[in-house]
Amino acid sequence: MYDEFAGGAYQTHREHSPEGEVVRGLTLVRNAEIHMVEVIEPGIGRLTSIPAESRTVTRVHPHWKPYGELPSAVQADTKTAPSCHAAYQSSVGEELVIETLLDVCKFFHELDPTVVPVGPDGEPLHFPLPYLLEHNYERRHPAWPKEADVANEAVQRSRSGPPKHDLRELTHRLIDPGSGECVGFGGWASADAWPGIRSAWVERTEQIASDVENGAAYVVEHGAQHLAVLIDEDIAALTTEENGSGPLDQLPVGEDASISFERLRFLEANPDLYVRMRDLV
Repeated sequence: MYDEFAGGAYQTHREHSPEGEVVRGLTLVRNAEIHMVEVIEPGIGRLTSIPAESRTVTRVHPHWKPYGELPSAVQADTKTAPSCHAAYQSSVGEELVIETLLDVCKFFHELDPTVVPVGPDGEPLHFPLPYLLEHNYERRHPAWPKEADVANEAVQRSRSGPPKHDLRELTHRLIDPGSGECVGFGGWASADAWPGIRSAWVERTEQIASDVENGAAYVVEHGAQHLAVLIDEDIAALTTEENGSGPLDQLPVGEDASISFERLRFLEANPDLYVRMRDLV
């Protein structure tokens, strides 16, 4: 209907914008709500809790469930175009609900500014959305960048230089249970600015190598000594100056909640916490 009104501009814009993929994916949700008895319930992406006076205020951040967790009848729906199913999988599933709704606002505002109410300055009314509970950046305007993009940029900035610690000691190897290979290391970090305080850290091997190249100090205990961790350029692997990779190969496998492969994966899935780990906060 809207496409007839817009003279084909709707389909053209939908085909050539990332927000158009979101609109297409949400068509699956709309069709399930209107034409089926099934209900697509959002999942809980995360909870934000902040102390407020004598109580704790908690906010729920709902996200769309992965496609594989949608009701079977929705997945089997052949009346909705296959492209909508695919768009849900690529651009809607596991995304924050608020992000997708902001994408829809951006899509229609760019397609036809008369659809979205605007103020004298030409900007959509009622945006940015009011501040609620935030630990970090949150997208509250259709024109603002996505939360994930901002978080990933912060990770890249952090990884491009050394961590804020003055010294990181390797104490454990991180083993990928799928491949059985050592993919990184973990241990304890300290900084002169916070005397007496240590914090756990985990990193992939290639990131440790990058940190060492950027001047970071990594050490491993060997007998009564602490050996500096270096990069063996010939084999592109971590090593020590006098004992090779032996001290690293002999480290126990990290299985503690704070130093383990599972912890590494958790931090990689939560970029803000990964950056905090590297900044010792």
